[in-house]
Amino acid sequence: NYNYLLKIMEVRNQFAHNFDCNLWDDLKRINPKSYEFISKKFPNEDESFSTSFRDMFQYCYNKLIEIEKKYSNGLGLEIEKIITNEVFQNVDTITEMSVEQWKKWCEELSLEEYETSKSEDEFKLDGIKKIFVSNFLKYREKLYKIYRVMDFEQFRENLRRKVDNQHMQEYIKKLDEKYDFVYREEWDELTESDEVLEDDYINNQKRRRFQ
Repeated sequence: NYNYLLKIMEVRNQFAHNFDCNLWDDLKRINPKSYEFISKKFPNEDESFSTSFRDMFQYCYNKLIEIEKKYSNGLGLEIEKIITNEVFQNVDTITEMSVEQWKKWCEELSLEEYETSKSEDEFKLDGIKKIFVSNFLKYREKLYKIYRVMDFEQFRENLRRKVDNQHMQEYIKKLDEKYDFVYREEWDELTESDEVLEDDYINNQKRRRFQ
């Protein structure tokens, strides 16, 4: 079907861009194979031939643009698969780093500095989640920057080596189930609607830098 669409547009381009191609006889002389193809697909005894062929040009153009967009989106999906796979494989490292940051934060924690209605234990548990989410998103962002600037050959090689299509859906499912809160705007579903949902840990770090 794709080759068929390209053939139609090839004929259209001859008439649109080749000054020597003004009549069907010109096309027959310039590109005999295309003329033969069109003659078989659209017998010229049909009175509506010219109109139907113009409609076919427009249809083919739109269809090819649609295919191009799908290809572009498909490339993005393949990049997403690689990134999801790498994140899943490095979750333990991300978690370990987050726990170390959380321990250090807990040692320095003075609850009076924060405007919160949570107890200290609740606040610490909320803190580890937000630290983890922050590191998780930073790692994803770093991978996106890496893969988006790759040339196609390098990307294809990474795709061949790193993406296991048989297990990819399993990776994605496990990741989504275990860390689904990462994709929510509100990380803490238990937070009351009138409470601040910002990352208090990060805000406090900023506040300290300006003191």
